[in-house]
Amino acid sequence: MSWDETMAVQTALSMKALYDLDFVLWASKTAELLKLKKFDEVDWENLIEEVECMGKSDRRAVESLLTRLIEHLSRLAYHKSERERERNVCHWVGEIASFRTRLGEWLETTTLTNHARDYFQKAYSNARKTLIQAKTVTDDAIPVEPSFSLEQVLDGEWFPIAIDYYFDV
Repeated sequence: MSWDETMAVQTALSMKALYDLDFVLWASKTAELLKLKKFDEVDWENLIEEVECMGKSDRRAVESLLTRLIEHLSRLAYHKSERERERNVCHWVGEIASFRTRLGEWLETTTLTNHARDYFQKAYSNARKTLIQAKTVTDDAIPVEPSFSLEQVLDGEWFPIAIDYYFDV
């Protein structure tokens, strides 16, 4: 084994150890090695795992935000007794705006936008289940299929009820 090959093996082994000791430093050093095209020194096993996890984490964030957004829109649409309290509607509208903004940041990529489209029905089902289990609505009060589209859910101007009544507009 040549000197360069020996050093590459030692660097790869130390990178694996660094991964467990200081993840941020490991990530920085890995990026540096990739920029320098020192591919034989990269801790490929951990790098692949981290890249896979990043994609999964991003998808889970989209799933969570979409589900929560649908849950709050459904509260407005189907939890009629609580709509009588103006503060609840104002709170839900604020939450909806926050979820839309945060979700919009994630949906700047085509991949995550497509994932949201694919996950929409599941997000609705999960939101519906949450509302029923929390006794917010009864099973027969909320449709099994969504009465709105993903485009409406993401549209900052759309709400399932007329909200102007609750605000001094």
